[in-house]
Amino acid sequence: MFRRRPFRPFRFRPPGRPPLPPVAPRVRRALRRAHEALARGDAAEAAAIFHRLGEEAERRAMPLRAAVAFAEAAHAEALGDNPQKAVEDAGRAVEIAAHLGRPGRIAPAVGRVIEALRRKGYEAEAAELESRLDAALEAAGTSRGEVAARLAAARGKRRGQLPPKCEACGAPLLPDEVEWHDATTASCPYCGSPVKVM
Repeated sequence: MFRRRPFRPFRFRPPGRPPLPPVAPRVRRALRRAHEALARGDAAEAAAIFHRLGEEAERRAMPLRAAVAFAEAAHAEALGDNPQKAVEDAGRAVEIAAHLGRPGRIAPAVGRVIEALRRKGYEAEAAELESRLDAALEAAGTSRGEVAARLAAARGKRRGQLPPKCEACGAPLLPDEVEWHDATTASCPYCGSPVKVM
């Protein structure tokens, strides 16, 4: 009689491994719809799409993509005056990234959520989210100051500028949030498509 193997939970991909392949065309189309909704001021629709994509990425054991999607849902929720949901989704992004051992990877995106909450006057929610991010970074042996310093040092080594948007999914390409592979090549943090500097 054979012995059943014990269940092994999904092992997260450690940093330094090759980038994940780009997402499926269906997901790229959904990302494009979300970014277009945000551009025309429909924060609620954008947030709903990003949130669904985050849940789907979690189910498919794609944790970094899930964290990015939840952070973007939170940003849309902050812009759309839904501060508690913004804290909830951004906190989920922080937890996923902390579980990966990479809370610094999501810190710039969560920082955008904190800034958006403050601009809208939601100081208590911004402070709560800031505290959660700081705790995750501290547990990983770093801080927002150290993350900012590393990002600033990396900026000095790059050549050229990123295109303003990802051609594949329409996402804005922010230099501190893409996955850099060398001084001139990155991946879109949303869809994983390769991007070259101009």
